[in-house]
Amino acid sequence: MAELNELSMEDFNVLCARAGIVPTDEEARDLKGMWNRVLPDLTALHAIDLGEADLAISFEPGWDSGSEAS
Repeated sequence: MAELNELSMEDFNVLCARAGIVPTDEEARDLKGMWNRVLPDLTALHAIDLGEADLAISFEPGWDSGSEAS
């Protein structure tokens, strides 16, 4: 299988279609350019070993950033 940064425009258009995006040829070229710019950082993020800890984001609506925790 080819590396993700080696996608042909045809394969890139297939990925777009799977995501529900049907760009014009110009839009597809622009999107693929953006893809190529962010892919190294995305690859690095996916390579980080976070161990076995569960990660979660929580929202506390009563939290006040100006108050001190007791």
